Amino acid sequence: PVELLHRSYAFVQNMYKMKAFGLGIIETKTLTDEEEAARKVDAERWALNFCWDVKCAADKFFTVLQMSEEQRMLGRLDSEDGYDDEDDEHITSLSADPKVEAIEKRMVAKVGELLEFARLRYLRLGDFQDAFENPVRKLSNNVPSDLMIGWKPWIAEDDGPDIEKVEIVSPKQNFPVASENVSLLDGVFVSAFAYESRYLQLAGAVARCNRLAGRRRLASRHQTQMAEIYMNREDYNSATKALLPIVDVCATDGWDRCHFWHLFRLACCQRKSGKIPAYLNTLTLCFGSHLEGMAPKAAAEALQKDFEAVISHPQVSELRLGISSFLETDLTIEQTSGGKSSMLLNFVRKKLLKSICKVGENVRIQLTVRSYLPNAISAAKISILLVSFAKYEELFHNRELVSVDDAFANIKLDDSPTIEPGDNTYEFNWTPMSTGTFTLSTVQMKWNEGCFHYDSAVLRKPLLAIEVLPSDPTQTIELNPLFLIPGHVQDVRITFNAGSDIIEEGTVELVCSDGLQVVPPGTDPDSGQWVETCSIDLPPCDTNGISVLKTSVKSRLIAPPEQKLGHLLNDEPANVQSMKARVITSYRHKSYSASSDSKQNEMPCMKSTLEAVVTTLDKPAFTVDECRTYSCAEDKLLITIVLHCNTPVPFSIKEWNIELPGLEVADGGDMNQELFLYPISEGEQLSLAFTCAYMTGDKYKEGEPVLKLVLQDEFGKTFNQVLPLDLYFFYDQMRKDKEFAGASTIDAELTCGDSDGLVGAPVSFCLKIDASNVLSRKDETNILLSYELISDDTDWIIGGQVKGILDCSSNKNHNIEFVGIPTCPGIVKLFPTLCIQYETSVEDSAPITVHFRHPDFFKSLSFVNHMALACPVELE
Repeated sequence: PVELLHRSYAFVQNMYKMKAFGLGIIETKTLTDEEEAARKVDAERWALNFCWDVKCAADKFFTVLQMSEEQRMLGRLDSEDGYDDEDDEHITSLSADPKVEAIEKRMVAKVGELLEFARLRYLRLGDFQDAFENPVRKLSNNVPSDLMIGWKPWIAEDDGPDIEKVEIVSPKQNFPVASENVSLLDGVFVSAFAYESRYLQLAGAVARCNRLAGRRRLASRHQTQMAEIYMNREDYNSATKALLPIVDVCATDGWDRCHFWHLFRLACCQRKSGKIPAYLNTLTLCFGSHLEGMAPKAAAEALQKDFEAVISHPQVSELRLGISSFLETDLTIEQTSGGKSSMLLNFVRKKLLKSICKVGENVRIQLTVRSYLPNAISAAKISILLVSFAKYEELFHNRELVSVDDAFANIKLDDSPTIEPGDNTYEFNWTPMSTGTFTLSTVQMKWNEGCFHYDSAVLRKPLLAIEVLPSDPTQTIELNPLFLIPGHVQDVRITFNAGSDIIEEGTVELVCSDGLQVVPPGTDPDSGQWVETCSIDLPPCDTNGISVLKTSVKSRLIAPPEQKLGHLLNDEPANVQSMKARVITSYRHKSYSASSDSKQNEMPCMKSTLEAVVTTLDKPAFTVDECRTYSCAEDKLLITIVLHCNTPVPFSIKEWNIELPGLEVADGGDMNQELFLYPISEGEQLSLAFTCAYMTGDKYKEGEPVLKLVLQDEFGKTFNQVLPLDLYFFYDQMRKDKEFAGASTIDAELTCGDSDGLVGAPVSFCLKIDASNVLSRKDETNILLSYELISDDTDWIIGGQVKGILDCSSNKNHNIEFVGIPTCPGIVKLFPTLCIQYETSVEDSAPITVHFRHPDFFKSLSFVNHMALACPVELE
């Protein structure tokens, strides 16, 4: 079929030349001008009819979707533009089979060439007739008449019909498609109107063939001519229908200057058609980055005036206007405290850029609006719609557009800005009050009655979002006192401060360890409702609100299992009892304000958990660091006691009382009156001194030496404490002195040459012995005593006069010098001891009591360096 059409096209061209110009024909006579013109007219008619006959024959081979056998794709003669109004002029495919489609596309191209040849022949016939001037030639050679008059202000008109039906002047109506039954030229030369109508049919058929063959630009050229004819006939709806495909072709191919010209002509049609939404859409396309500099200033200003008039029409308020090229937007989020992160959103196939901030943080959003209008416009408002991420995903999957009702927040400018030509920058501030991820989905610009929506999902830019994290809670919890004293019932005050947060609700939980019990806050301790755990609701409070809860805690001493079994070492710490207060709150930021119509009320509160612990002291409040006795008179004794404070807060001693078996405080012997109610801080020491007298007779009392204290804290709470006094050696000596009152006694004092030394370095010792109280034995005039110095090898290695005999007959005082070597580093408190007895021992000899005194300690130092000499030896 393609080859047949190709040959038909070549045949009609050759035959036309022969018929019109006599090429290849031998003329027998000379033709007059009238005869020559008639021959050319006959040639034009023959060529026109031949092309149409071929078109009708080729029409049998074509198949088009949704078109009946009677409505061929190339059109019908009773259709003014070459195809029925119900047909889709944008059909660009032929058969569904690719092989058949390729053949049909080539056939359509050849048919288009034949019809183009026929169109030229039809124009030539219009030139030959004398009834009227060829209207198509006249319109093509002159400037359109509507451009020769001034641009009138736009006034809204009633909507006209989509396509104006124009009656074709012909002898028949509803004639069939077959060209052998009808002539294309019937009635066309009756009037210029009839001639134009038939030309529109031919040009429409040519345009449709070229469009189906993929020759969009060639089809646009014919549709441009058709549009000008329609506009000249004031058939603006038909002109609009012809211009719409041309605008799309120019925009796709990048013909910016032609694009603006056809947009301008389309605007000239639509401003008179009465279709406001369509005209508004065209006006928005007349301005853009690709058309900047293409439009003449007068045309651009005239179009903007129409734009301002159309956008003020009440009918525009019912439309949701999308992205328009006359304005471009660009959103940026300034740096936030949490920085930025990015991820890929699969459902929109875009990158998501998230700015991370916290609740209550001011987020600054910068909007840049670039206007391509020649003059400034005054926008009623500019706003940004923030949609929660979950809602945004739901709307996208449902293919729904974002509206104000879907927005979590609508950020607006305070005033009505003026948008100048070029770049305009506006700053939005948003303080989030709820956590979550919110997308900057849409920029709304309200201009008079129109509202333009710039949806981020449509723009070729990354999607921006703000991820809001919970703000740092400013709440505090405080427990007083800071510690508990074992074995006492104490009042504990729990103070909760909301800080700058707004507390919606909360719970206070009290949990005690083993050995502690608590009564629920507000319960009388005498009620006996002691429990190990309890909880109470925390009342709501505003910023800086304070809630105080009071409870009572009692403790009892609990020994660990190891200590009960005797396996607890001296350096292992004892178990510490504690009471934990946990506060769980639901809070909002201080800037939050409840509003009935705000979606922030639907968002959950932030959660916070605070904990505070009060523990019992692992040591008593006061401990005895040192207790010493000094003989100050024949029957009196000075006792000094050094107390160490272990409490984290200062305590004072309100009262004290010392109880010593066999001793009593002498009159005026309490030398500590100035120390009453003196605050003692942790780590400080308090020295007490008492002058005591020995008790005899009925006054003597048995018992353990103790110091009884009444302590007082900063709140006036008093605590009783009994401290045992380490006077074992003193009472042991008293017992020995009483038991061996008539026995011999020796006073021995050990002195050390140095108070410290290195491990392994010799230390000189001197032992002074006073044997004045040694009694002589019966029937013996000489007093001979045998002595021996004994030492544990783990502390000292001794040498020298460590063993011998003392002659105390004439000399009662003796000095024994020896050498000791410390064997371990550290503080050494054990020294060599003296063992002495009569040289000749008998069973009835009285024992000798030794009063032995030695230094308090010796500091044995480790080696910091060591020098040695190594030399080779020969092994035998």
